[in-house]
Amino acid sequence: MTSLKSDLPEARGLSLLAVDSEIMKEAVETYLANPVFQAARYEELVLDDNPYRRPVRPDDIGLVDFGTPLRREDFAQLSGLMGHRMLLNIHDTGRLLLPSLPTDQKWHDYQRFYNPESRFLGSLIRPYLEAHLFGFVQREAAGRGPRTTAGLGEQAPAAAADRRHRAAELADVVAAARPQDRDPMIDMLAIQSDAASLNAGTRPATALSNVAGSASLPGVHSGQIGGDLMRRVADSAGIKYEPHSYIQYYLPSTLALMNYVNAAALDPGRVFALAGALMAHALETRELEGAVEPLLAERLQEPGTVGALERVADPAGYADRALGAALAVVERAGGEFAVAEFGRGLQEYTVLLEIHHEDRMTQFRWINDMPAYAEKARRLQNAITGHGIDVDLDTFVESWEECSTTHVHDQDRLLVIESGQMEFWNCFGRRHEFRPGDMTFIPKHRLHGSVVLSGECVYHQPVITAELDRQFG
Repeated sequence: MTSLKSDLPEARGLSLLAVDSEIMKEAVETYLANPVFQAARYEELVLDDNPYRRPVRPDDIGLVDFGTPLRREDFAQLSGLMGHRMLLNIHDTGRLLLPSLPTDQKWHDYQRFYNPESRFLGSLIRPYLEAHLFGFVQREAAGRGPRTTAGLGEQAPAAAADRRHRAAELADVVAAARPQDRDPMIDMLAIQSDAASLNAGTRPATALSNVAGSASLPGVHSGQIGGDLMRRVADSAGIKYEPHSYIQYYLPSTLALMNYVNAAALDPGRVFALAGALMAHALETRELEGAVEPLLAERLQEPGTVGALERVADPAGYADRALGAALAVVERAGGEFAVAEFGRGLQEYTVLLEIHHEDRMTQFRWINDMPAYAEKARRLQNAITGHGIDVDLDTFVESWEECSTTHVHDQDRLLVIESGQMEFWNCFGRRHEFRPGDMTFIPKHRLHGSVVLSGECVYHQPVITAELDRQFG
């Protein structure tokens, strides 16, 4: 067994997963018993001025295994979403959150959220969850080249080009969306950006002041890692800026970005890695806003918005200069060790940004292709019934306004309505009404939720194997 005394983060993570699984499972279950984590009600799709209400779907605990490290290809599976939601809640009990308009119920939830037993259990399970969620990130980033001033400087142009390419891909998907889906997609983008900014708070700003002294890190302003343009888009849609009203719409990868910054900001030993992560996010934000600026300017009716981004004729040169200036500050503060740590944070956060891109692209393509997924479901269901194919099948009988907190499945599934009515969503602001005979295909690891609109709704979820999908999908 790996020694608990190892200095390598990867080794520490693996050893934490070797802790008695039954003890950790009991600790997680006890933590989730706190009422503020119970499944959401229909009226809680957006939480109004209550920073303590954090739906996690505790009943799903029997479906997950936090003792096995995540693989990159499974980052958005149920244990990833559930684990990151818990981590965000654990981190947030370390800072003061207050409602704008207090009520007796909010103060009751306040006491539950900051309950000493809950905070103790959170501190106990946090390293265990982090080992499950971030192990592959550390391993992958470790092979991404030297973490020296020269080595990181050589990587800058290629990294900037990659960020620009991915941002353009995402902008193309949004631009090609059906009119009824485009604005909800843009709102989803704004919600993810807001989440990162809300999550940063003042802690990174305080930490970075210890690195930079009187100097500032280029591209990182007072710990703010969200985008001004995306915030204006959120304002235009009436999206509130408070923690964490839209937590049900945070993608797993968004939560991963938030929790990486949370963990680094709480650990004085990771201050230089935090600086690298925030630099990566600043460059990502700049490229994303530049790529989607024409769509956002149209939405905001603000021609020329791009000027506010301080775009330059040589984008790669901008990244080069920004990174070079940041490295100079970091090296002056802590020498080779600080530069290596800065590089670690930069590279680990870049892995998470790549995953975030994959997560957004897959979710947005599903959002825009819902008619095609309904047709796919029809083909698969006809094959199952026509050929008498035996499949794993879950059947649910739910009553009026019974709501499913947004979640993911770890297998491809169909959703087939037998009776009653259901409202289904996979995007903020875009809902689909299903009636008897309606069906759709739900890809694995894709965020979605639903609510029953009739007195009772009976629906089925056949599990679709890869072989069944290849033959009939």
